[in-house]
Amino acid sequence: MSGALLSSLPDLLAVPGSLPVSLPVLAACVVVMSVASVVFGMSGFGASLITVPLLSQLMPLPLLLSMTVATDLLSACIVSVTTRWRARVDPGQAAGADGRAPARARADRAELLRLGSTAVLGAALGVTLLVGLPREASMFALGVFLLGYGAWSLHARLPDRPLSSRWAWPAGFSGGLLGTLFGIGGPPYVIYLSRRIIDRDRLRATIATIVLISLLVRFLVFMAAGLLFQPGLPAMLVVLLPACALGVLAGGRLVERLSRDRLLRVIAMLLTVSGALLLARVAMS
Repeated sequence: MSGALLSSLPDLLAVPGSLPVSLPVLAACVVVMSVASVVFGMSGFGASLITVPLLSQLMPLPLLLSMTVATDLLSACIVSVTTRWRARVDPGQAAGADGRAPARARADRAELLRLGSTAVLGAALGVTLLVGLPREASMFALGVFLLGYGAWSLHARLPDRPLSSRWAWPAGFSGGLLGTLFGIGGPPYVIYLSRRIIDRDRLRATIATIVLISLLVRFLVFMAAGLLFQPGLPAMLVVLLPACALGVLAGGRLVERLSRDRLLRVIAMLLTVSGALLLARVAMS
């Protein structure tokens, strides 16, 4: 009796219907993506830095990247909308003459133009490299860079003067490239913007907006390639999207207690941990 029950356990744990993963894997996705969404709600980026290294051990990478582009797109939309709404209702900030959110809560359009123009080129190159690039070696190099830069940022003094705007071109290009290849395009944008924008709310709004633009480009690329029509993906998103939405809203509440300096420290810690997770993923594969 017990032997028959044990032999049928895999069938009991399999999700009925069209879901392509088992119940334990689905539960792990909900937990990991909920935590990652809280991080996204606080910083305006970073969910994929957690979900890709962890969940790539449990499911095929094409399915995972397609899943994360949809969940991250929802998260970026929520951050963009809630940032503007909270700025409007905050009595300590005066709205503009046109009734829009205060300037400090709006994304920096000049920075978005600089980053977005080369991000499209990087995404286009990433599509051509998606199949033939040695993925593990590239992910290892990215992990080493993020770990080193994040650790340095934790102990470095905040710069007295902004970074030159000329660094926007390589930052935008590498962000678009890495986003298409690994689903991890946020770090180049964040490293650049955190050294350019002083105001905390404006920094977070700009990060969220450039990530949103990058995700829209990646979403369209994935749709054109047919990756968003994988069997079982819509059913998984029905479960995951509500959990992600709640996580982002919770993170948005937490960030209100952080100064710009503390937000930059959180970002540095996130980069450090994500680099370590990427290296761990390469070591385990």
